[in-house]
Amino acid sequence: MIAAKDEFAAVCMPLYPDVLRLARYLCKDQERAADLAQDTFAQALSHWHQYTPETNARAWLLRIARNTFINQYRRRQRERRAVTEQGEVLVHATHSHAT
Repeated sequence: MIAAKDEFAAVCMPLYPDVLRLARYLCKDQERAADLAQDTFAQALSHWHQYTPETNARAWLLRIARNTFINQYRRRQRERRAVTEQGEVLVHATHSHAT
C-alpha cells in the first residue's frame, strides 16, 4: 500500500495546480475550489488501483474533478429542492390553518 501511495504521489501531485485551476473555473469560488481539488485527490487515491499506468494521468484526474463537481452540484440541487418543498409544505400548512 505504501508503494501505491508513493506512486500516486509521484504521478498525481505534480498535477495538483491543473486540478485546482479546473476547480476554480468550475466553482467560481476559491474555498469551494480548494475543497473540490481535495475531494478529487481523495477520490483518485481511493481508485488508484483502477488507473492504467502509462496513460494520461492529467486527463484522468481532470475527469475525476469534473465528475466530482457534477455530483456535488446535483447533491446541492436535491438538497435545495427538499428545503424548498419543505418550505412550501410549511407555507401551505400555515395558510390552511389561518382560514
